[in-house]
Amino acid sequence: MTTPSDASLTPSRLSRRRWLTIAAAAAGAVAVSGASATAASAASLAGQTAAAPAVVQSPAAQMKASQVMNWFAQSSQGGFFNGVRNGHYASAGVDMTIEQGGPQISAVPLVAAGRHTFGMVTADAVLSAREEGIPIVMVFPAFQRNPQGLMFHASNPVSDFSELNGRKVYVSGAGIFWRVISAKYNLTDVQQFAYNGQLATFLSDETNVSQCFVTSEPQILKGQGKEVGFLVNADSGFNPYQNAMVCMESTIRDQPDLVQAYVSASLKAWIEYINDPQPTLQYIKAEYNKDKDLEIEAKVFEAEKAGFFTGAEGWDPSKMARMTDERWSELYTMMRQYGILTKDQDYTKAFDASFVEKAHASMM
Repeated sequence: MTTPSDASLTPSRLSRRRWLTIAAAAAGAVAVSGASATAASAASLAGQTAAAPAVVQSPAAQMKASQVMNWFAQSSQGGFFNGVRNGHYASAGVDMTIEQGGPQISAVPLVAAGRHTFGMVTADAVLSAREEGIPIVMVFPAFQRNPQGLMFHASNPVSDFSELNGRKVYVSGAGIFWRVISAKYNLTDVQQFAYNGQLATFLSDETNVSQCFVTSEPQILKGQGKEVGFLVNADSGFNPYQNAMVCMESTIRDQPDLVQAYVSASLKAWIEYINDPQPTLQYIKAEYNKDKDLEIEAKVFEAEKAGFFTGAEGWDPSKMARMTDERWSELYTMMRQYGILTKDQDYTKAFDASFVEKAHASMM
């Protein structure tokens, strides 16, 4: 999955007023992105026809809601797109609008300003937002195991994070994961360069190391015949829930039925998508991201399913989107220990696992 650095999604050291100010500009960017996506919807797959969205008889009184992704439409967001494509939200009584993300789109201010009901972030971004007075709450994480990592050339391998000392590493310096890992492993001798998202930069020198999503960039490069390896950041102990949906505390308080309907529909849509991804991947390409290479995207999906959606042990639908106090406590403690969070907070208010638990119970 190719996404912006986590720093761009994190309200680190910005005031609530500042976030609400930039929300207007970000919302405009979403609108432009949505218009572009609509123009691209006529694109058809080479040799294939995208699966048509299901026709659903909607309940008379539909609850309106919207959700925004963290980057352009792709496999790692597939369950949410499947919920729209196959009518799961409509069947649950939700009139759902879904929009892609992009380089100028940040979910936290958009949700905070009321531009979207739900937005895609990471668990560490939730804690950072709450420290800045933005009362967002996580209700549905798509990834149990975070797929962020550090990619290296097979000719110059790295077996442990501590071995990064003395190496050239391309990262977002403000990225929370890098700030934690560099502190934990005492990476004082790293030659740090700004990450620009370009694979050509990584390929220019076989001693280079670059941040990545291990389910994405390595798959792309392997398809080009390049030999690469990677470290998974989660193996360092820093493992925030990824591609997770948040809403405002006020939404949970004032519209609990909407949140429950959204979470229940999302769970059904994700399990269906993971069991049969191709119709949704074709839909994503035809309707949102016409440049997406479905052959590579299928490999990305398989990597996500094998070790990240529900953990390193592989796909287990009973674990999908579940959250635990232990995981949140570990994340909060680590972020406080390494100075990412500067004030104490009640981390239990950063998530509400009850909606996912009720959704699982309803499917038994």
